[in-house]
Amino acid sequence: MITTTTTTTTTTTNPQYEMYHAKPTTATLKTISLTYGKSQVVTALVGGFAITPSVAASTTMFSLGAERLAPQVGSVLLLLGFYLSDFRLVGYIPKPAFSSVLVLACNASSVFNYIGVSFEIGTEKDGGSSKRRKPEYLILDLTLVTGMDTSTVDVFLDIRNLCRANSCKLLMAGRRYAVGKQVRRFGTSTIPVGQFRLVLENLKDNGFRTALSHIDAEHGENFALELVGLQEYTTAIELETGEFLYEDGQSKGLERGLFFIESGVLKVEHSTDETYRRGTQGSMRTTTTPSSSSSSLGRFIGSNSNTITKIQQLSLEENPLSSVAGGPTFRLARIGVGWVAGTMEFFHMKRPGNQVAVDHCKLHHLPFSKIQDVETNNPHLALTLYKLLSYLMARRQEATIGQLATLHSIMTSPPRWRSLRRDSSSKLS
Repeated sequence: MITTTTTTTTTTTNPQYEMYHAKPTTATLKTISLTYGKSQVVTALVGGFAITPSVAASTTMFSLGAERLAPQVGSVLLLLGFYLSDFRLVGYIPKPAFSSVLVLACNASSVFNYIGVSFEIGTEKDGGSSKRRKPEYLILDLTLVTGMDTSTVDVFLDIRNLCRANSCKLLMAGRRYAVGKQVRRFGTSTIPVGQFRLVLENLKDNGFRTALSHIDAEHGENFALELVGLQEYTTAIELETGEFLYEDGQSKGLERGLFFIESGVLKVEHSTDETYRRGTQGSMRTTTTPSSSSSSLGRFIGSNSNTITKIQQLSLEENPLSSVAGGPTFRLARIGVGWVAGTMEFFHMKRPGNQVAVDHCKLHHLPFSKIQDVETNNPHLALTLYKLLSYLMARRQEATIGQLATLHSIMTSPPRWRSLRRDSSSKLS
């Protein structure tokens, strides 16, 4: 057993300075080791990271009383606040207050040094002499990263510059939405804001991945990595300003389907002659075609071999929407990047209106027939697609409810001034 004792002495070599030593203690090395061991066991049981202190406390900390119970508990609570806020609170602390930059329990500068070694030029002997190739791809797994401070982002900027100087492609995997917002501070990055390169990026990408990244950036989700497999089923198309996507149900020779928007904005035009009323069982029907879907759906009652996509195709073939060509229309909605056109048709088998390009649009067409192939070949991919469509429909419904509430408030609010009577208005005229 080792017992440490220290005698407090004060040496006055200069009247302006005093030297302080640590206070005497009777704690043994065994007691300290057992205490740290118990804390690490408890931390591991609750699913945390067991970290052994490696920085010795200075005499200044002892002089300030940092070894007492209150500062120790306060530091733990402060660290908990950092984790709960995704380390946003660190941004309010001056940089000189830190002696090192940490990402979770790892030092960011050590990560940079580890990556820098990979680009060092050297030779290896394998029978003969052969040069060691520099890495062409660098994949950073950010799955366990919950937050970064601005200094850490500077280190990642150095990593990006190192990769650019050595013609290496930097890929980021598993980033969370909060981490993605921090990575946007790259500043001079060639990657557009809100768009991040995916793992194993295909150099022949036709833009479908970009459309998926728009969805993740818009809604803060992570569907892109799981839906990349749909790229082989899609076809890229372009629309000029004012061009209809479907004018008579057969425009452009495109099959009905979903359209992932890479760039541009579509507006949905709806006919003023076609209104809706609620049916006896709560279903919504139009006044012009009150039984538009009954004949189509009646054939499939009791049949389990037909998927929902087959029902949609037959209903759309029998009931194409062509009311826009005959009467006045109004703009029902605008659909831009981060959304998918065609979701109403996919679930309700009737288009809400005609889609018109507001500006030059780049779309990626996924036909309903191809979705049947996905259902057969990759059910998990099809399920993920349905989850995305359901999520987008729920977001759109939420926005519609908010707009209806605002409209109801406007229509039912009393006027700010009393209206003029007829006799008063006649006198004014």
